Amino acid sequence: MDGNQIFFRLVNPLTRAIARSPLHPLISDNIVVLIFPGIKSGRIYSIPVSYLETSDKEMVCLTDRPYIWWRNLINNKNIQILLRGKLLNAEVEVEFENDDLIAEKLTAMC
Repeated sequence: MDGNQIFFRLVNPLTRAIARSPLHPLISDNIVVLIFPGIKSGRIYSIPVSYLETSDKEMVCLTDRPYIWWRNLINNKNIQILLRGKLLNAEVEVEFENDDLIAEKLTAMC
């Protein structure tokens, strides 16, 4: 386990707790929690990620490819998100091959 993984294992539970609480405005402009079942295990995952809204109906979230949780979303198009203190249904599209598009979205987020 590398330093980033240890960091996120410590920070993610706190981030999820804040996202569900009345204190969610502290992080809601930058963080959304993705809630989805694992493809093989069926276990429910809640992953806080940074996001950028690109329109009223679309947002972009990015993660590092070596983290494997996002693979659960490739064939799992319908998930829930915790956004601004509200639990919402969402459709997901995962892009992991088009490096130019990924670079464009990353640049927009920074």
